[in-house]
Amino acid sequence: MKNSLSFAIILLLFYAACQSTNATPPNKTLRILILGNSITHHGPSAAVGWSGDWGMAASSAETDFVHVLKAKLTKQYPSITLDYRERNIADWERDFATDFKKDNVTNELLQFKPDLLIIRLGENVKEDYALKNNYAAALKKLIGDFSTVKTHVIITGNFWPNAKKDSIQTKVAIDNGYEFVSLSDLAADGKNQATGLFPDGGVAAHPSDFGMNNIAIKIFDRIVKKKWY
Repeated sequence: MKNSLSFAIILLLFYAACQSTNATPPNKTLRILILGNSITHHGPSAAVGWSGDWGMAASSAETDFVHVLKAKLTKQYPSITLDYRERNIADWERDFATDFKKDNVTNELLQFKPDLLIIRLGENVKEDYALKNNYAAALKKLIGDFSTVKTHVIITGNFWPNAKKDSIQTKVAIDNGYEFVSLSDLAADGKNQATGLFPDGGVAAHPSDFGMNNIAIKIFDRIVKKKWY
């Protein structure tokens, strides 16, 4: 009887071990933070004839680059839950000394600790301001404030190409082991801008749905190529 009981216990332990081995792995959460400007998100503005509450000039939230990228990543990594945050920090582009702690939402993002940080800005940084105020150091500090040592970082180039700013952003990426994704080639195809779709020239200069999709593809392709996840 004792031997039979011992054998039964061994069988149960073996079965439990098999179940554990074949169990579905726990769902991983990927924390993504995008810091950008109006291309990333812009609320309604009657002054320029913009009624959207998403990436400026996209025809809908689903067609701005943030949402297109999210959809592509969701399809690529079905077993991963995306914890996705985005924030327009255009104020920082105009003043590198911007205090993020004064804004409750942005202050919370300082504690977010993303797995992936995407820096999608630069257009509102005036070239002379960048050169006089050490844009490289300011950009590095910005990234440090919103990331950890384990965070993967992608910096994109400017949608409206600027050789000096793009070179600074490229150097920051190379010097710190980040990824740089150039957008300069998009300017060659007018379809990437929403020209003629909005009466305000500033809004119309933003990416069209076509342009938003191309931005998302470039970032997505780099993420997949790096095999981080």
